[in-house]
Order: sequence, then structure tokens, then C-alpha cells
Amino acid sequence: MLSYFSTIRAKLLASFFFFLVIILFISFVNIWFDWKEQKINALLDRLSEINSDIQKSNKLEKGFFDYEIINSKFYISGNSRYLRNRAKTIAHVKLHLDSLKKNERLGADDKVDKLMSKFASYEVVFAKMVKAYKERGFKDYGLVGKMREYIHYIEEYKDQLDLAKVLMVRRHEKDFIIRRDLRYTEKMAKTIRQLRENVAQRIKEPRLNAELLKTVDYYHDAFKKLVALDQRIGLNDQDGLRVELSKASGDLEAVITDFNRYVHARASSLKKQNRILLSTVMVLGIGLMIFLAFFLTRILSRPIHRLSASIQAVVENDFSREVAFEKVFTNDEIGRLSKDFNFMLTKMQNSLDKVKKSSEEIKRKRDLLLTSINYARKIQSAILPTEEEIRAFFPENFVIYSPMHVVSGDFYWIGKRKKKLFLAVVDCTGHGVPGGFMSMIGNILLNEIIIQHKTFAPAQVLEQLDQEIHHALRQNQNLNNDGMDVSLIMVEKIKNGIVEEEDADAPVVDSLTILEELDNVVAAEQEEIQSFKVTFAGAKNSMFYCKDNDLTEIKGTRRSIGGRRPLHKDSFADHEIILDRGTNLYFTTDGLLDQHNQARKKFSKRRFVQIIKANKERSMPEQQEALKGVMFDYMGQEPQRDDITVVGVKL
Repeated sequence: MLSYFSTIRAKLLASFFFFLVIILFISFVNIWFDWKEQKINALLDRLSEINSDIQKSNKLEKGFFDYEIINSKFYISGNSRYLRNRAKTIAHVKLHLDSLKKNERLGADDKVDKLMSKFASYEVVFAKMVKAYKERGFKDYGLVGKMREYIHYIEEYKDQLDLAKVLMVRRHEKDFIIRRDLRYTEKMAKTIRQLRENVAQRIKEPRLNAELLKTVDYYHDAFKKLVALDQRIGLNDQDGLRVELSKASGDLEAVITDFNRYVHARASSLKKQNRILLSTVMVLGIGLMIFLAFFLTRILSRPIHRLSASIQAVVENDFSREVAFEKVFTNDEIGRLSKDFNFMLTKMQNSLDKVKKSSEEIKRKRDLLLTSINYARKIQSAILPTEEEIRAFFPENFVIYSPMHVVSGDFYWIGKRKKKLFLAVVDCTGHGVPGGFMSMIGNILLNEIIIQHKTFAPAQVLEQLDQEIHHALRQNQNLNNDGMDVSLIMVEKIKNGIVEEEDADAPVVDSLTILEELDNVVAAEQEEIQSFKVTFAGAKNSMFYCKDNDLTEIKGTRRSIGGRRPLHKDSFADHEIILDRGTNLYFTTDGLLDQHNQARKKFSKRRFVQIIKANKERSMPEQQEALKGVMFDYMGQEPQRDDITVVGVKL
């Protein structure tokens, strides 16, 4: 039994039990205080609703005085949606006040009674205002309606009366209604006397005379009642019911403000009491937990800390045998863990020794491989035409050559047989070292077919190249499908309308002797050569050229060089065109056209054509920079997918 309690598990379980009891007690107390806090917040919410309802009531009163007293429907029905909604809102306020009054902890009986009393006083004044406005009326209703009825009857006889006096009566009426000035009552009385005299003088028929005089008196009486009613309501904000309502509103607002202050202060006091009690319980609980944690730490943490420090020292020194592992000798799980780790460390150090030996061998082989690849790159660079060799025949040109890896599967080739100039852009299967081997095979075979065997027609060159690739890679005997896509042109000068032919005994000129032809090229530029015959053949690759301010594409045959032989294959075809001096030719492998951006969309032939069209009038170096800029912007952070080669030359 004692041995059981000496284990870490038993110690942890006992500590966990005490921690659990403390946490449950604190949680219970916290829930209880949360419940009390919610009740206080409910009081504040109810107070907030009361304030909101009072604001709503004020808005409804304002709406009534702004809109309803000039709304004919109100005087017809005697009902108002503003008054109905206000009555509901006030009832809601009184209901909430009654609930606050019943809350014993709040102790707001006197405050609520005072607030209810002020509400009652305000309601009496407001009801008087509503009644007065109903009596006053608007347009065809109330006193205003009667005055309109009387004056309209008088206006029916305006042809027999002095129209100016009738209009003056209307004017004094409107001036009083607008300006609320009692001086207009005197003016109205004077004008009424003049109107009566006018009726007596001009209306000779006794019955009509008496009827009009009576109507004038009715109108004047109605006007005097209107004046008295407006005085009762208040000609301005400083008299009548207006000032009573304003005073009642101010008293009510002061009581509401005092009530709000009291409720918030009481709620704050209750919350403060709760927080003090909760803080006391939390401090006691946390203190007890700290004591238990300290006790548990002394029992468990010291050996664990020693073990951790020893392990850290071993790890920081890369498990070196020079750093000794300090064992922990205890009868619990920590002692057994220390023993097991020491055993594991010994095994790991033995394994690390073996790994170090293997890593050194791998590094040696990797360095040897990188050396071989870099040497292959130098060999590949040596067989590519140099800038001087390209400028010897195309003084204006650009080359974008971007291998995906150190060694490229793309290459470009230039050869010359005195009067005939050849340019090829080739995309071999694969990239890296495999593609590099294919590019060397292709370069050697092009030199052999064109320079040594004197096969000039580009289509025939491609056919023979296809046969040589199949033969060299023994593709008829195995499953090797390596091949290449090619763009090949033959350029011939046209002098005086005739294509210059090769001399029968003309010496062979290849890339090794191209530089020697530079003087001949310069001399040729001085000749009157204004056009060239360009013969193109392609294996899946196209040629683009600028003519008549447009960019034209000549597509190659849909067939690759080498690879699996199809049952029905198309023959390579020559495309002969006559181009003027200064025409730009462009060639590209599919590495650029198939390059993705970060949205996984290809660069595409359409975008390539757009860039060439937009920059075709610029110099070749400027076109190169423009194309490279667009290419790198399009790629963004996306890695290069294939070798990229683009060649542009000007005839």
C-alpha cells in the first residue's frame, strides 16, 4: 500500500482530487455571483427600456404636434396613431416602474411614486393640449373649418361687395395664425366693421343683407374664439398650456434623471458588494491551490528538473559522448524514465556514429555528381553559338535561354554553307541532364546532316534527323520515346530578283568557322540585297514573322522528331516565303507558352503574340527586355516548369 502511494500516479491523483474540490467550489460560487449579477443587469436593462420608452414617447409627442395637428384625418376620426402608440408606450413604462417598485433590494418605492406622480401631472397637461387642438381644428374642421365656411359664403358675393375688404379679412386671419400677434385682433375688428358697412351699403335685398351681416358676425365670433383658444394653448413658448407642458416636462425629466442616477448608483453598489465577496472567495481558493501546487512541485519537480536539465545538456551538445548524462535515482517513474533514457542515449549515439559515416559518403558522392553536372553545363555551353557567332549573320538579334536546371534540354544551332544560312531552335524531351544529352545528340546530328551530308531543304533535314534519332537511340528495339520539337529555317539572299546559288566547290562552313565570315557579311550588307528567301519546316514548333505591320505564324507539322512512330504520320513540309530586309523572325519552345502563373493559368501563345506585336518596332535588345519583364512578372513566385528558349532575329 505504501509503495503504491510512493508512485507519481498516486501523488498526482491525490493532488488532482484536492484541486478538483477547490475548482468546483470556486465554480459554484462564481455561478451564484453570476446569477446575482444577471439580476442586477436585468434591473439596468429594465431601466434602459424605461428610458428608451420615454424617448419614444417624446418622439411620438413631437410627431403629433409636427404632423397630426395639420392632418385632416385626425379631425375626421378623432384618432391618432401617434396618440395610440404613445398611450401604449406610457403603459409599458408604468408596468416597468411597478416591477422596479416591487424589487426589495433596489428600495426605490418613494422614487417610483414620485415619478408616477410627475407622469400623472404631465398627462393632465398633455390631454388639455390635445383637447384644445381638436377644438381648434384644421382646414375644414373645428373653429378653423367654421371660419373657412363663413368666409367662403361671404366670398360668393364678392362681385357685389368690396373685394379688397374681404381679402383684408382673410389676410388678418392668416397673419394672426402665422404670427400669433394680438394686434391683428384689433385690425380684424376694424376690418369687420368696414365689411359690415360695405354689406349694408351694397346689398339692397333685405333678406340677403341680413344673412350676410349674420354670417360676418358668425365669422368674427369664430375668429375671437380661435384667438381665445390660441391664447389658452399659448401664443408662444412662454404662456398658456405650452409653458405648463414645458414646465411639467422639465419636472418629469428632472425626476427621471434623479431616478436613473439612483438606480445606477444602487446597481453599482450591489455589483461592488458582489465583487468584494467573489474576490475574497477567489483569493482564498487560489491561495489554497498555490499551496498545493508548491507542495506538489517540491515532491515532483526537483527530480524532473534534474532529468530535464541533463537531457537538455545532452541535446544541446548534439548527443556527444563527451557530455555525461546525469542519472536520477528514485523509486518512482522518474527514476525508471532516467534509466530508460540513458539506455536510449547509448543506442542513439551508436546510431549517430553510423549516420555520420553514411552522410560523409553521401556528401562525397553528391559533390562528385554536382561536379559532373557543372562540367556537362560547360560542355553544353561550348556547343551553343556564341553572341559573336550569332551577330556574324544576324547583327540584330536576341536570345532568351533559361534552363530549368543546370543543364538544359533546349538548344539553338546555326550553320552555313556559303550562300545558305541555317537557324534551328530545338526543344528536346525532358530537362536537366537527360535533356542535356538529347540536346548534344541533336546538335551533332544537325551538323552531320546539313554541313557534312549537304542536305539543305529543311523538311528533308527533319526527316533525316528523325531517322537518325530513331537509329541512334534504337527506338525500334526498345520503349525509348525520347525526341525533340524543332523550328528550322534556311535563309538565302535574293540579288537582282534571283536567289544566289551555292558554288559547287564551296567550302564547308560550320559554327567553328562562323566568325571568319563576319567580313563577308559586312560586305554583303553593302550590296544591294533587299530581300531574302526563307524556307521553314517545323516539328510541332512554329515560326513567327512581321510583315505588312502584322505578325504572322507559320505552324510546323504536327509531328515530333524521334519517339514512338505513329501508324500514319504526316511528312514534314517546307514553307517558302520571300521577306524584305529588316523583317523580324521569332522562334520559341513550349517552355514559355506552357509556363503557369500563381493562378495556374498558362502564359499562352496569345499573350506571346501580343507582346511581340506591341514591341515589334523596338530594337531587338529592347524586345528581349520587354519579353523577359512580362515573363517574370507573369511567373511571380511560381517555379519554372520547363526549359525556356526564345530567339528573335532581324534579316
